[in-house]
Amino acid sequence: RPELLPLCTVDLLGRNGRASVRAVFDSGALLPIFPRRAAEDAGVSLPDAPNFPIQYGGGVEQGRRVRAYIEIRQRRLDVEIVFVERLELPYALLGRRGIFGYFNEVAFLEKVATPRVELRW
Repeated sequence: RPELLPLCTVDLLGRNGRASVRAVFDSGALLPIFPRRAAEDAGVSLPDAPNFPIQYGGGVEQGRRVRAYIEIRQRRLDVEIVFVERLELPYALLGRRGIFGYFNEVAFLEKVATPRVELRW
């Protein structure tokens, strides 16, 4: 059910400013995966050609892997992100590497009135 997804809004930072991206905390994803359009909106420079194959969902996509800054809950993080041409999901993925390691604890609270993810610094 969509209301049980651990969704949040992440700001991708680039030379054009920031682009807000709806994302889900995905403990099964290795790296963050964002749509290429977000990089264009924020002004994040991408390689001319794909440089990293990434598997998510049921298939493998060719992506452009770069380091970029994002903000989550007013904290700036320097992370590797794989940008794909067309993301098959209605939200970006926040994978373990580069995201979860910034926090002391990432807690998925499901049996509460408002299911959510708590990030503990």
